[in-house]
Amino acid sequence: MISSIKIISSRENADGIDICSSNIVQIDNCFIRSWDDGIVIKGYDGINTENVTATDCILWTDLAQSLEIGFETRCPRIRNIQFRNITILHNFHKPVMSIHIGDTALVENVIYENIIVEDSQMGLGDGWNYLIDLWIGRAEWTENRVDGSIRNIRYKNIDVLGGKKPGIRIFGLGKGNRVEDITIDNLTILGEKIQSLKQLTSTVNEFTSNISFTDTP
Repeated sequence: MISSIKIISSRENADGIDICSSNIVQIDNCFIRSWDDGIVIKGYDGINTENVTATDCILWTDLAQSLEIGFETRCPRIRNIQFRNITILHNFHKPVMSIHIGDTALVENVIYENIIVEDSQMGLGDGWNYLIDLWIGRAEWTENRVDGSIRNIRYKNIDVLGGKKPGIRIFGLGKGNRVEDITIDNLTILGEKIQSLKQLTSTVNEFTSNISFTDTP
């Protein structure tokens, strides 16, 4: 359990909280202002990361991703990850909610629920203006081969209150390295209900399937 801590990290490559190759972890009621990733999930040395929950946190992300899985995914599986009841005060530069596979893991069963973004400023400098980014490919952190997949990811009750209108990227690598079964439920951006990728600047390639928008109460 990581509970009720405050982190302000202004140094280069200074993440907030990294959960690596771990099982059954709870992050609760934390404040994180980070130069790099806010809360990030990784897997090293063939050891899976599973059953991680982050709840009731407030983040301010100056450079990288706020809620990230990856890029280091050097294990068979990263699964059963929950981000719930989280407020992002400011997010500059790179995506708010991202899964980046640069190695071998199957990432599955991930939920982002009740996420509020007060100030969406992604894309500054050399950043990427994405709210949601699901991507598989070779990156500078890749050690050997890229052989992972992403499936069964759910976004529920996501609300971007201010700033710039962000886009979405969903990008698989090949027939065996796909992004599948993505549900976006009750997404609001700058007061607009989003019910289709066509409403946003979106990048989606052919190695994806079963992307659906719903609007449940």
